[in-house]
Amino acid sequence: MPDEDFKQDINHIRKDAEQKLIGALTCFHYRKIERNKNKLRKTEQKMNLAKARKTGNEKLIKNRPLPARDNKPKARSENVITLATC
Repeated sequence: MPDEDFKQDINHIRKDAEQKLIGALTCFHYRKIERNKNKLRKTEQKMNLAKARKTGNEKLIKNRPLPARDNKPKARSENVITLATC
């Protein structure tokens, strides 16, 4: 039968190991949080840079080419009507 000092030493070692494990996990997660914060900051900087490139200058906006408009939707609707009546 183990003596009381041995039991106390084992309990102390176990508790110490648990505390060190908790400390190591905490440090690991704090480092992970910092990495994610840095990634988020860099992503936000890229987004802000892209927004800064856009202009509100009326002269530049007027000179932009308009997107091409497709006049085919009418033809498609006529085709649908002809197919439906057959």
